[in-house]
Amino acid sequence: MHLINGDITWQINKVIEVKSGFEAKKYDLHYKNAPLREVTGHEIVQYPYTSNEIRGWEIPYDIFLKATRNYPFGHIQLRETSPDSITDHLFYVDYNRYPEEGSGYVQTKLNLNEIILNAGLRLDVFRPKDRYCPDYSKVYPEFVGADWYYTRAKLKSQVSPRFGLSFPISDRGAMRLSYGHFFQAPSFEKMYQNPVLPHYNQFSIMNTSIGNPNLKPEKTVQYEVGLQQELADGLGLELSVFYKDIRDLLGLEILTLSNATTFYRYINKEYGNAMGVTVAFNQNSFQGKLNTSVDYTYMVAKGTASSAEAVRDVAILSGSGRGAYTLATRRIDFLGWDQTHSLNAALSLRPQKSLYVSLIGQLGAGLPYTPSTLDPNIEIPGGWWDNSGRKPLQWNLDMKLFKSFKVLGYTVGGFVNVYNVLNHLNENGVRSITGRAGPDAYLPEIARKRYYRLDQVGEFTRDEADYDPTDYSRPRLIQFGLSFEF
Repeated sequence: MHLINGDITWQINKVIEVKSGFEAKKYDLHYKNAPLREVTGHEIVQYPYTSNEIRGWEIPYDIFLKATRNYPFGHIQLRETSPDSITDHLFYVDYNRYPEEGSGYVQTKLNLNEIILNAGLRLDVFRPKDRYCPDYSKVYPEFVGADWYYTRAKLKSQVSPRFGLSFPISDRGAMRLSYGHFFQAPSFEKMYQNPVLPHYNQFSIMNTSIGNPNLKPEKTVQYEVGLQQELADGLGLELSVFYKDIRDLLGLEILTLSNATTFYRYINKEYGNAMGVTVAFNQNSFQGKLNTSVDYTYMVAKGTASSAEAVRDVAILSGSGRGAYTLATRRIDFLGWDQTHSLNAALSLRPQKSLYVSLIGQLGAGLPYTPSTLDPNIEIPGGWWDNSGRKPLQWNLDMKLFKSFKVLGYTVGGFVNVYNVLNHLNENGVRSITGRAGPDAYLPEIARKRYYRLDQVGEFTRDEADYDPTDYSRPRLIQFGLSFEF
């Protein structure tokens, strides 16, 4: 990446201050994927049983299991795909992209005695420097990547006004107001992943998700009103109310070629908003030797989709193997990151200049998840249960300790950081039926077959087979370290 930026500040007088600046970035992205393929004609261990024998259980299970385990380790020779091979070119991917970003801003600050006013404008520009197809319905299947179907992605820009005002309401209190527009360029992954290369045909993109270099930036409009009040010496209260309106969030569209080949592409079509209130207390005692802070936030975040892949998930569940797709009606539901209640607390103690101890704790309501029924044959109208369940409560406690001392005239510091002091495992991922991590629930007939197989294999217990370590937060982690000052 190449980067150039600059800023300038001009204090015109005691009242007016002007700031201005710019930034320009040029990226050099390279992606290569050359998957391994079997060498044609090389000796391969033949699978020892037919599908009828397996389905009919006509062989002892221990013999079947042994043969299955040994099968993947037969004499299979692999090679890397080559761009020069006629049979490999649909699997080999190698490309470069050179997107560019730029921004500039100008801001004025007016200090009118006790009233402070900030106002400014920011310009953001993004150039994808890639091609895209405006209409795939007219594309001939054998020439999906042909240049004549494609055009250059357009330059994206946005002018974002921002405004802030603060003024006193008493000798110990002040109020602030802010309003602003914000620009967020789409991620390179969503723009350039799985690109349609010139030699591609319908089989190269069938049932895949392709990137879209013509994505628009996400636009956020944010409002905030805040109050700061000193309640007593060393004790302060801060109250803020906020609202965010987020547009052009990413989603997926379902596309078809002229022969009804189906695939997906990222587009800007989703919407979200978040609103809430935060109350915070801060205390500074004993000349700064003891500091405490507590804040509580109530927030509601809703939108049309929690992830860009939501429509693809619905389409696969409702359409795969059943003919036409039956998509869910778009609804405003809780977003996946909606944490209704969150409480944070911090305590720092510095009894002497060379010793520092801090504790940081978090407590939060569970995030949403989408429940499902125990019987997979029971179909629920799409979207009715989206993010209607809540995961278990989440909490955590961290501790940091630092001590410095002199050694031969040098300052040496030692620190210990303990993350998740109480070794509590939060359930970040849960089963859609039970709403908890760990053991899942099954219908009696399914459970009997599952437990019978598990008992035969003997490698996992019934509960262990359902456990997934990635469903839980990180266990206790202790870090030790030293620092030297010369």
